[in-house]
Amino acid sequence: MSKIKKIFLLCLLFFFAGKNFSQHQHHKVDSANVKHPHGIYLALGPSISGIDIYKTYLQNPHRVGINARVYGEYSNRLRLAGGFTRITKFNYAPSWKKLGAFNVDLDLHFMARVKDEHIIFYGVLGLCYHQWNGYFRGQSAFYDAIAKYKPNTYISQNWVGLNVGLGFERAFKYFDVFAEYRYRFAKTEVVLGIADVAVNIGIKKKIHFEKIFRGVGDKYRWF
Repeated sequence: MSKIKKIFLLCLLFFFAGKNFSQHQHHKVDSANVKHPHGIYLALGPSISGIDIYKTYLQNPHRVGINARVYGEYSNRLRLAGGFTRITKFNYAPSWKKLGAFNVDLDLHFMARVKDEHIIFYGVLGLCYHQWNGYFRGQSAFYDAIAKYKPNTYISQNWVGLNVGLGFERAFKYFDVFAEYRYRFAKTEVVLGIADVAVNIGIKKKIHFEKIFRGVGDKYRWF
């Protein structure tokens, strides 16, 4: 998990390093992202998250998946975000074959904007649905996996949990870039504990519906 934390910190360092580079675009960014931040946004990027096959999240395999999101921003301090993360199937030798998973997240972001800068720090609080499946071979597996799953069987499990995390976002001229670190809490064994740790990075873009509808109206005039 230390590798995931290092990736998140490197993303933050990269974003802050771009501060001086983007200062000459200050007024353009103001009009594009800061003065009119409200609306619907779409986002896409890679996500590093785990598959909950063992007792603790430290033992679980982590892979890079694809994360897609939609944001509803109608306040300077609070917004709603829905996301879907997909990890394509892979082999986790020698114990597992064709492991795959997906997460569905619904979160509130509590935002703090840095004055005269195009930067947002935000807290994440929400719900998640996690589902994974794969073929358990049972070879050289952790003891808790052998005790929990029958060898040479197809396993599919799911759970509903709680998202808690922190994020960082920076506005540029044509899009925003974000990085996020989150814990997913769920019932592990008999108590509520950390089931997964994930890092998300990506590009976020506002959808201008008025331009879309105006273009459609100009093309198809019925009267």
